Amino acid sequence: MENTKNQQSSLNLNQYQVTIGEKTSIVTVLPESTVRVDGKTHTYNLAVTSPGLLSLKLDDKVFEISALASLANNSGESTVLYVNGRPYELIVDDRRSLVKKNLMQVGATSAKGQVIRAPMPGKVVKIEVEVGAHVLAGAGLIVLEAMKMENEIKASAPGTVDSIYVEAGKAVEKGELLLSISPNSLAP
Repeated sequence: MENTKNQQSSLNLNQYQVTIGEKTSIVTVLPESTVRVDGKTHTYNLAVTSPGLLSLKLDDKVFEISALASLANNSGESTVLYVNGRPYELIVDDRRSLVKKNLMQVGATSAKGQVIRAPMPGKVVKIEVEVGAHVLAGAGLIVLEAMKMENEIKASAPGTVDSIYVEAGKAVEKGELLLSISPNSLAP
C-alpha cells in the first residue's frame, strides 16, 4: 500500500480510502450500483431495513450492518460498525480529509517538537510516560477513555517528554493540552 501522502494526490472525487482494522483499500464508486475495491469491480445494493440497520448486498453476499458510534482518534474520525454482529472500526477518507490529516501531522511534528492535545472529550485513564522520558515515534503516551472505549494517544515522532499537563482521572475537552515533546538527537 502507498503511504497516505502519495494517495491523497491520486484520489478522485468519487474515490475513498477505507481502513478497516489494519487493512486499507481504495474504493471507487462507479455508475449503475457498482463499486471498485482495490481494482476489482463489484455490484452492490444498499437498503435501510429498519432505523439504524442496513442491508448490503455485495455481489452475491448479504451483510447486515449497524453503526455503533463515531469516535476520534489519532487517525481522525472513525466509526464502529457491526457487520453480521461482529464489530469493525472503520475510517473513511476522501481527498480533502487526507490533505487535512497530512497538514495536521506536519504541524504537530515540527522542528519545535510536538504538542499533544486531546483528540476528543474524555477522561485520562493512564499516563504512560514521565517528564524526561525519551520516546519513539508510535510510543504510547496517554490512554483516554471516550464513549466507553479506551484510545491510546501515541507520539508521532521521537523526542523527550517536556511537560505533562494532565493527570489520571482528569476529564478533558477536545483540543485540551495533554503534554509536550521536544525533538532531540538522543531519542532512541
